[in-house]
Amino acid sequence: MLARVRNACLENPRPKEISIDEQMIPFHGQVRMKQFVRGKPQPVGLKISGRVVLKLCDSLPAGSSIFIDRYFTSVPVLETLLSHRNIFCTGTIMSNRIPRSVELKRDNEMKREGRGCHDQVVRLDDKMSIVKWYDNRPIYLGSTICGVSPIEECRRWSKKDSAYIQVPCPYIVKMYNTNMGGVDLLDRILSKYAMRNRTKKWTVRVLHHFFDFAVAAAWIEYRYAAQLNKWPSKDILSYFLFKMDIAENLIYYRREREVQQEHEEESDDAEEEDDGVEQAGSKRKRRATQSLPPKAARIQNAIHMPEMMHNQQKSRSRCRFPGCSSVTYIRCTQCKVFLCFTTERNSFRNFHMK
Repeated sequence: MLARVRNACLENPRPKEISIDEQMIPFHGQVRMKQFVRGKPQPVGLKISGRVVLKLCDSLPAGSSIFIDRYFTSVPVLETLLSHRNIFCTGTIMSNRIPRSVELKRDNEMKREGRGCHDQVVRLDDKMSIVKWYDNRPIYLGSTICGVSPIEECRRWSKKDSAYIQVPCPYIVKMYNTNMGGVDLLDRILSKYAMRNRTKKWTVRVLHHFFDFAVAAAWIEYRYAAQLNKWPSKDILSYFLFKMDIAENLIYYRREREVQQEHEEESDDAEEEDDGVEQAGSKRKRRATQSLPPKAARIQNAIHMPEMMHNQQKSRSRCRFPGCSSVTYIRCTQCKVFLCFTTERNSFRNFHMK
């Protein structure tokens, strides 16, 4: 299961800007791998962080730009990615991971200057910068691709003024906020309609997590493709309907396999009987196949059935098949939409096949 999910992820195209972050699998059972991470939506569970950023970047082409948080960022990581992989990196960094030789403004000094002030130290070869930006508190960032320029403005809430204000924002902060958050988006989607059945086995919880992970990642790709093709928003399935659609298709696929297997077994039995009759020298003709299909085949897709609504409403309704402007009394029992079919056209069939 894990190998199939990993291989499917590796098949996805790699954009130029990529975010890397850790993920938590909610679990409260007894296991040594369980951790508590303050501030996470699911603070107690199994952390998925990968071995190191270098390992996660194995499949990235040269020239890519990654964005990581302070859990991963350090000066040696930035240097290694740039010198050995030709991969640019930007991320927030802990103050205790900044070399002592890097001298930045003190917190009290920046607090007096006000929100939006910044300080920057650039390496002599201009290939790495360390930036300190003061918002409500000091934030440290390191990058091998960008720095403070150009400085723009961002919208921030002011508790003192009880209103939003414009604050000077370095370019490195803008780039980080724009490109970071892909994993957080996936976490928010995973938290909806996830498999949360109680279990004391961490292996079961991990497998359930990756089932949800595969569906959530597929919905993100589906929504991106729909927006790229400029589908109307009313035609794009929500995550709930998307997941229900997958479940229904899996159920019908299994029924179809069962019906196909029954047909094959009946066909094999008929051939064996006919071979026995021929070997006995009988002149009887081959027995005809049954005219009625098995019950499983008859009821397999018996959910989208037409029903006449002329006894329940006085006038006909417009056909909902795209491009059809006819009116009809016929409605689908499952979809609850009106669809016409006549000798000239069969919108009922086309609606359920396209």
